[in-house]
Amino acid sequence: MPMPTLPPLRVATSLPRGTDVLVLGLTETGMIGVPADVDSAYAEAYAMGVAEMAAALGAKASAGKTRTLPPAGDGPRILVVGVDSGVPVDDLRKTAGTGIRQAAALADGDPLAVVVSLGADEPETVRAVGEGALLGLYDYVPVSGREPKPHGIGSITVLSAT
Repeated sequence: MPMPTLPPLRVATSLPRGTDVLVLGLTETGMIGVPADVDSAYAEAYAMGVAEMAAALGAKASAGKTRTLPPAGDGPRILVVGVDSGVPVDDLRKTAGTGIRQAAALADGDPLAVVVSLGADEPETVRAVGEGALLGLYDYVPVSGREPKPHGIGSITVLSAT
């Protein structure tokens, strides 16, 4: 039976070149994981930061709610995902999985380079975000001999502050 392959998973401290989609979190207290250069690019292009754009387009802090923001210039599309406020590590894992599933739905040809930036700065939280991202790619393939459909993600990078 054919098995789908997983894309490479990396950890970085800055947004890699060629990023197609940037996954960010939204809590009741505000945005998490917004790189400063992305926020300044939004301010320059739209006269408002990422948080203000997300609010203007109706992003919600409820777990599992997503909203896609336009790119600023040649930057990545921004995918805002609501973060639950329960157990922080589990919430980050779930949020990363939701973000990757939604990013895969945005793919319309070439596999996407996705960066997940949820403010993970401890080894435990970086690991949770990475696990959630890979779990977000799970797709049940019945034993039918059919080829699994491609998931549309070419690479995943977890953005970490450290």
